[in-house]
Parts: sequence; C-alpha cells; structure tokens
Amino acid sequence: MSSIDSVSSSRAATESSTLPVFLIAFLTLVGGLVRFWALGGRDFWFDESCTYLYVHYLFDWPFGSSFFVESTNTPYYFLLRAWSTIFGETEAGYRSFSALCATLTIPVVGAIAWRLRGALAGIFAAILVAVHPLHIYYSREARAYALWCLLLSCSLYSLVEATKTGRRRWWVAFGFVTLLSLPTHYFSVYFLAGSSACVFLSADWRKTGVRWAVTAGVVALGFVPWLLVAVLPAASLGGAKWVAPGFDALTAIPHSLWAMLPCGAYPGHLRGLSVASAETAFQSSWLVVLSRVVPALLLIVIGAVLMLRKSVAKNGAGRRNTVFLLGVSVGPLLLAWLYAVVVSPNYLVGRYDLVAWPGVVVLIAIVLNDLALATRKGFTLSLIAGAVLVGCSAVPLVRMQAAPSGKSLYRLRAEGIAALAGSDDLVITFSYDRDAMLYYLHRAGCDATLRSYPGWLDTQIGWIDSEADLAGDREGAAVRDAKDLAVMVSGRISDGDLVFLVTDSSDPEGQGPRSLLGSNLITSLREAGLVTVEADREMLIYEIRRGG
Repeated sequence: MSSIDSVSSSRAATESSTLPVFLIAFLTLVGGLVRFWALGGRDFWFDESCTYLYVHYLFDWPFGSSFFVESTNTPYYFLLRAWSTIFGETEAGYRSFSALCATLTIPVVGAIAWRLRGALAGIFAAILVAVHPLHIYYSREARAYALWCLLLSCSLYSLVEATKTGRRRWWVAFGFVTLLSLPTHYFSVYFLAGSSACVFLSADWRKTGVRWAVTAGVVALGFVPWLLVAVLPAASLGGAKWVAPGFDALTAIPHSLWAMLPCGAYPGHLRGLSVASAETAFQSSWLVVLSRVVPALLLIVIGAVLMLRKSVAKNGAGRRNTVFLLGVSVGPLLLAWLYAVVVSPNYLVGRYDLVAWPGVVVLIAIVLNDLALATRKGFTLSLIAGAVLVGCSAVPLVRMQAAPSGKSLYRLRAEGIAALAGSDDLVITFSYDRDAMLYYLHRAGCDATLRSYPGWLDTQIGWIDSEADLAGDREGAAVRDAKDLAVMVSGRISDGDLVFLVTDSSDPEGQGPRSLLGSNLITSLREAGLVTVEADREMLIYEIRRGG
C-alpha cells in the first residue's frame, strides 16, 4: 500500500470517529475564551459609539431624521437591542454579542471545510478561525462585522449542502440567510453573485444553475425594498463615501488577501492589529515582519507543490471544490474592487471585503488538507505548516491584547462635562463628536441636553465627510445654523441655564478643514453678545457666557 493510500485509510478511519467533532468543539471553546476575555477593558471608539446611538434610540430616533440614513447593520441593531436588555448597555454588554457570533462561526466554517474535503480540512478550518487575528478583532468590537461573518458562513454552508444534496430546504436556508445578510451589509450582494460558482460542485450543473438562479432572483427581489428605502438615500447623503480611506483600488485585492491570512498585513484603521498601534508588548520590527511575510510565502510554496502533484483529487472533485471556493472568495473581491474603481479610486482593506473571508479561510484549510495527501510526509508537513500559521497569529494577538487601555478622550471629556453641567444645561459639540459624547455622557450619568453643530449633519449618523461640511458652508448652511444656535444659547442663558462648548476633538488646534465652521460659530456668538470662557483647560471645554 502506498503512503498516500495509507494516509487516505487513516483519514477514512478519522471520518468515522467522533474525534474530529470533539476537536472542533474544543477549538470552539478555546476561540470563545479568547473572544470573551476582558471585553470591557477598552473604551468604545467612534464607530462603536455610533452603535450605541442606533441601539439606544432604535424606537425613539432623537434627531428628526430617518432611521434609514444608515444603509447597513440594521438586523444587527435590532438583535443587539434585545441582547442589551439582558446584558446591559456597556462596552462588555454590547461586545459580548459580537463575541458570541464570532464563536459560533468557528464550527460553521469547520463544517464547510469538512463537507468539501473531509474531517482533517474541517479541523484545520476551525483552528484557523479560532486564532485568526482579523476575526478576533471584529469579535471584540461592538459592530456588525462578527454577525456578518457568521451569516456569510451559514449562507456558504447552506449553499454547499443545497448543491450536494439538492434538497429544497437547503436552498430555502441559503436564500433566507443571504437575504438577512444583505441589510447587515449590502456588499453581501457580491457574495450572492459569487455563489453562482456552486455549479462547479454539482454533477448536474444545469439543474443546479437553475435552482441557484431562482433562489438568487427571489433574494434579489426581497432586497429591492431595502435598496430603495435605505441604501440609495444614504448614498445620496454621502453614505457611500466610507469606501474612500484605504488603498488604491489597483492594489486592493492583494492587500485584502494578505489581510485575510492567519497573520497578514493589517492597515492602520484596525486598531491594535496594525504596526501603527505603537506601545505594545512587541516592539521588534523583525518579528512583526516575519509574522506577516511567512504565512504568505508558506501558502505560496504549498500551492506550488500541490499544482505539481497529480495524486491529489484524481477524480476531479477536489479541483471543482477549489474552483467553487475561488468563486465565493476572489469573485466578491473582484466585484468590490470594481465598485471602488467606479465610486472612488480607493478601497478599505480588512473591513468591507470581509464578504470574501469565509471562502478564503476554507480555501486555506483545504490547501493544508491537500498537503497531507500530496507527499509521503505530507501529514507531518501539514501539521507543521498549521503550527507556523498559528504561531504567526500569536504576534498580532498579543499586540492587540497589550495595546493601551486607558480612558479615551471622549470619556474624559464626558466626565469633565458631567462634573460641570446639570440636567437643565446645554452642551454644544461638533457632529463628529456627538455620537461618542452621547454614549459617555450616558455612562457618566449626565442628563444635559446635547446640541450638535453644524445641525444639518444630524441627517447623517456615523461617517461624516469633511468635504460635505465645506460644501454645506459654501451654501451658507453653517452660517445660518451658527446664528440660530447663538439665539438659542442667548435664550438659555437668560433662563439661568449653563451652556458649554466642546471643541472639535479631531481638530483641537483649529488648523484642519473644519476650522472655518468653528470660526462661524464663535463669530455668531460674539455678535449675540456672548463670550467663551475656559471651563476645563485640559479637555478644551468652554462655558458660554454673556459678554462683560
């Protein structure tokens, strides 16, 4: 019996045992512990505070604007609202829902790889997800990306089962989960398109193609109302411009694939993962570089070896599986890249391209699995390769856990305001800071009224573009709003209330593109006979009073 046949026999025995199930369950437990550990150790950053705004005011929107200014994440907000009634509106309470979704993703991705290539592939996939730095990062953030990855993974599993079994219930499950994923993030439409590669999994590709087309058509029709009510209106308000910060579109796909490796190159906006998050336990640049480069080189070498070996997947099923996985991973990346080219010549790596993440991870697991069959010592080599990937993942994981965890500027400012302002007082803050200030004023027990400036930006929550600010100012909206605000402040002061102005946290020196907006407000206050006096020098908080 050849060595490859021996490995195959060993694998067959493994398939029939319960050991793989226990191993994946154990990996799920370990991955869950990593994800739930010290969830409340760091303050919310800006995006997470936006989550609080949506969840807390879900049924009582405070700004006189439509809830649908947010074109994504809506299922997440409803689910998190229910979750927070039990676990609380705290950092740990909100993030624990993401940690749960991410933990459940481990066995789902393992099941996908198992179904496509066997138990060993399933174990490799579960290991990769359990220690994947990018996935762990989103599992510890109060945003919808962990839920999105879970939905995409469940959709992919349902698609594989539907194709291999032909059962209607799996096609229904695939359609339902995919439809739920679309309002979670509309980039799921790219996964839906890439899922057409399921025809490569079936011997009867025509019948599978018809079933996929019918299911995809129903899902697309179900998404049309949300497209019209939320996605397109939000895009008209600048909601599509979040794609702008990032990499040039021409280099987006390799950067995306690199970020999806068990330890890849993570851009600066992934706080705690990127080298830009200085002051962590690892300062050795050579160690960081090695942990980034080794996984890519290792997988390239393994891929080259497998291409030269004819012993793997002689019946062609393995090749069909590989083509399918390329379709549901690289396919969505190509569509997202095209979107970036059309909308903006930039592309945000490691976030919205998570639409391809489940397929990429399963593909890597299958590569490791096939290595076990490709050579005489392939099983040992695949274990070594897996251990190297896990070891490289440890570097960013330790860096992420060791990142500074002191109080955020938003929290310090909110605590400063809480010490100064009462429930009848007014606090004015820039719209950029409003979302975070709302959360931390709530945490500090401050019931003061919060008024953002410029007010017209209340129609857009979350990402706000400086270009829109300046365009609005050229139209005179900021000047009019500043004058209206000065009149309101004058009336509040006459009634005996205190009014505080919190300067723009992203531009405390007044040197940025929004400094003109602040100048408009100060000018209008002076014209109304009002002056600003330092109330908290360190936090740049000012009290507005009548001029002497």
